[in-house]
Amino acid sequence: MPQEASRHLQKYIFEFEQWLKLWRIKVNEQKCVHVTFTLPRKTCPPTQVVTQHSCVKYLGIHLDQRLTWKFHIKAKLTQMKLKLAQLHWLIGRNSTLSLDCKLLIYKSLMKPIWFYGAQLWGTASASLVEKIQRWQNKILRLITSDPWYVRNLNIHQDLNMPLVTTEIDKVAGKYLTKLESHPSPLARSILNHRGHIRLKKRDTAALIKNSTNNIA
Repeated sequence: MPQEASRHLQKYIFEFEQWLKLWRIKVNEQKCVHVTFTLPRKTCPPTQVVTQHSCVKYLGIHLDQRLTWKFHIKAKLTQMKLKLAQLHWLIGRNSTLSLDCKLLIYKSLMKPIWFYGAQLWGTASASLVEKIQRWQNKILRLITSDPWYVRNLNIHQDLNMPLVTTEIDKVAGKYLTKLESHPSPLARSILNHRGHIRLKKRDTAALIKNSTNNIA
């Protein structure tokens, strides 16, 4: 029950607070948030110490309470826009850099922005993943100075640049290989747990299985 979960959480927070005082450890309370990860809109009651939010950033990944990855992809797009504004003079049409240098700048400074954590956010809906793909299309067209009638797929093929979905399937396949040989049984058990599948979402287990078939 949500009320019981919040009650237990409040109890352990109080005990943890007493332990911190005993050992004179200072915790940044602004970085501590309470998020209820659930499909129903009803959430657990808030606690007295930790503020409740609908989204939290953890290790560079934005986790919303329904795990739709909407906030994460929105944040990545904002970062890419800012980075493009900074690097436009280097990779734009008026730049004197060679095509290889421009592509290297994109791969080393811009691509890592959206590629980080693809094993997780790669399960987002196709429409959200397509937003990342559209930005990559825009940047690669800017780098090559190709006119509008050149297909985005041809640009990717000429630059030997995989599509976003291909990159997601590849990194998911590598993640599967690591899980299969992981020393922890809890980590290996992730492969056997399917849980609840959201409608119109890419299931994680199905994504990993499909990626291994593509790699093979």
